[in-house]
Amino acid sequence: MRKSTRRSLLPPPQLQDPVRTFSTRFSVKSYVRRVERLTNEQRSAVTRLGFGSVLLVPNHLLTKNLLAELMDRWDCEKQTFVLHLGEISITLLDVALILGLRVVGNPVLLKEDEPFSELEEEYGATVSKRKVTIASLESRLDSLGDSVCDDFIRAFLLYTMGTFLFPNPNGKVDSRYLSFLRNLDNVCQFAWGAAVIEDLSQWLVKRKENNVQYMGGCLMLLQTWSYEHFDIGRPGLQDHNVTFPRICRWDNSKFHQRHWFTSRFKDLHDDQVIWTLQPTSQELEVDIIKKAMKLQGDSKELPSAQSCSTSTSINSNELHRVHEINFENQVVEDTPTKLNTCEVNIEEVNLENLIVEETPTKSISGEVCCEQEVNLDKLIVEETPTESICDEVCSEKEVNLDKLIVEETPTESICDEVCSEKEVNLDKLIVEETPTQSICDEVCSEKEVNLDKLQVEDSPTESIFDEDDLRKRLFAISEEENVDLKDKVSQLMEENSVLRRQVLSNSQYEAQNAELKKELDMLREENRGLRHLINYHVNQLDRHILFAETNEAE
Repeated sequence: MRKSTRRSLLPPPQLQDPVRTFSTRFSVKSYVRRVERLTNEQRSAVTRLGFGSVLLVPNHLLTKNLLAELMDRWDCEKQTFVLHLGEISITLLDVALILGLRVVGNPVLLKEDEPFSELEEEYGATVSKRKVTIASLESRLDSLGDSVCDDFIRAFLLYTMGTFLFPNPNGKVDSRYLSFLRNLDNVCQFAWGAAVIEDLSQWLVKRKENNVQYMGGCLMLLQTWSYEHFDIGRPGLQDHNVTFPRICRWDNSKFHQRHWFTSRFKDLHDDQVIWTLQPTSQELEVDIIKKAMKLQGDSKELPSAQSCSTSTSINSNELHRVHEINFENQVVEDTPTKLNTCEVNIEEVNLENLIVEETPTKSISGEVCCEQEVNLDKLIVEETPTESICDEVCSEKEVNLDKLIVEETPTESICDEVCSEKEVNLDKLIVEETPTQSICDEVCSEKEVNLDKLQVEDSPTESIFDEDDLRKRLFAISEEENVDLKDKVSQLMEENSVLRRQVLSNSQYEAQNAELKKELDMLREENRGLRHLINYHVNQLDRHILFAETNEAE
């Protein structure tokens, strides 16, 4: 028998935080339909310019709940997606594998001071609004039909940028992209894949910081990237032989609610994540992938996602930190010589209340490669001399502690952060006053060496960070001023162009007025001639009537 339940006994429903959604005008369907209308000659022309891979994009649907979950996990400063397992980013190799576009080459930069070209005006853009509508591009492509001229290639590539690679919620594409399409022979020399990442990252930042509702960017790249890296909502593979680019091999995903993706990402295991994509043997034969792999091996432009990730338990030996220098009240007869380091940065170590144990300890920051200055305020030393803490330093280090004199207990150097062959010369380091006082009887009979009255005969030089910070601030101020000046120059250029157009339009109007005046004068003369002719015919008619009447009278 079914038991009845009293509503009063049920706990009140818990209100959940509202789930943020987004809207977009991004549609692969319209782009795929346009591609299907291309002829073989038109496809070959687009492929020769390096965009043949985007012609293979299947008609996929966007999984908005998955994309919204990824957007909320975006870190604007680190440009990574934050998971409980670590952090992972979209690399250039990912884009090369997923979209098949070049990631090595000349950068695609939309400059604010890019001069307005006749080509932009031909496509319907203006100086004040440098945009081309997608509708006008569709009409242009329809009018060109099966033509394979340069105008078709520019129109189709600009249409591809506005609908698939760099889509915008307003249904328009920036006309400055036409500057890269002016010379079609140079189109394949630009890193279009890197530009796609940059544009998508900017939209993710807008979504995170400004909470924009309408999203742009290549969302299909983000969705396929999730399929490649996470075993969450991953669909099956399509039944065809096309495996490159990788966006072609995935089928449509099943629908899941937003909370389903949220719970799956919270319970994500390491075996469900592919931190770094590995190209197949067939993909390694592609020139684009070869260059991307070479860039990944030669530089840090393509960091692996695993190297970007950080576990919850951070190893302090891998941290690079900047400490503060404090040489307050220190007495040293001969100041330590400058450390022989290969790096320019100075690391400042604050060793307040540092306790040196009987056994040598591991270096706390063994991989720091900077100069350091030691604060010996309230340095606590035990009764027995300790070994150097520099035992775990990455490279060879020599600490010269000759004639190091402490009244109660001599200690060896605590310069454990020095890396890459350093020598600390502390010759004749003499501590004048070392009255000790028991701090805590329970902590290994440690004693506090009071060095409050220490004085430094030769004070160390000031940190280079002051000059660097000053230079950075001046550089930042100059950059801001340059940006303001560029904005003012662009405004003046726009006003100048508007005035020039007005002047040209005024001169055109004056010429038209002069022509109209001439035509009016000619019409007036013709009118006068017609009047004279009409008067002449009227007079002739009157004479004929009068002559006829006289004849009848006779």
